[in-house]
Amino acid sequence: MSKRQSALIGLVFLAVFSRLLPHPWNWTAVGAASLFAGSRFERLGEALFIPLAALLISDLILGFHSTMVFVYGAFALIVLAAWSCREWIRGWKIGAAALVSAVLFFLVSNFGVWLVGGFYSADLRGLWTCYVAGLPFLASQAMGDLFYSAVLFGLWAQAETRLPALAPPVRAD
Repeated sequence: MSKRQSALIGLVFLAVFSRLLPHPWNWTAVGAASLFAGSRFERLGEALFIPLAALLISDLILGFHSTMVFVYGAFALIVLAAWSCREWIRGWKIGAAALVSAVLFFLVSNFGVWLVGGFYSADLRGLWTCYVAGLPFLASQAMGDLFYSAVLFGLWAQAETRLPALAPPVRAD
């Protein structure tokens, strides 16, 4: 395993494990870690596995819930989206990607709450009510994703600049 790969894995695990610390609702680094992993790992399998494995380990501590498949699915979709446009996720576009990630998580996870949570009527009105009730969580998710994306991508950019072993491999196209 290369130093770059080890550092990426360590940073993603550290970011995801930040959810074990006290924080406002949805203000965690998991969305940012998923975005970061999808845009920085060389192999898609690693980009998907590492943040989801860290999330599972943290859930072993925090506990499981009925909407986990939607939460994990949303983070997997964020990784896949970041992977598909990883050459694009640079500079100011990181902020735009973080906001898109927050909205994606909101749509998928709230759909899960509506579908299996039993709190809302099983019709379009219930789904709409669920999304409206989740808006404060979207705001917190977006702020957390913006903040943690700036931290993760900023730290990584500095590390790549100062430590040549962390620079991306040169591709022979």
